[in-house]
Amino acid sequence: TKLIPILFKMERVGFKLNKFYLIKAKQDIKQYLLEQRAKLNEMAGETLKVGQHKRIKELFSELYSIELEKSDEE
Repeated sequence: TKLIPILFKMERVGFKLNKFYLIKAKQDIKQYLLEQRAKLNEMAGETLKVGQHKRIKELFSELYSIELEKSDEE
């Protein structure tokens, strides 16, 4: 949503874009993310929310015997 005004300004100075394609792509991505979240919740057997990293790690360990490492450390 924040990107569209920037792209419109770029188009005014000579950068062409297809507004309808961008709107459709946004809708497609939103739908894809909703579908993936639904699959994750189904696999987990519970409704997960963004930011529940600790619970997701616990589920991977309990259900699949996979120990996840932190991704924000080097």
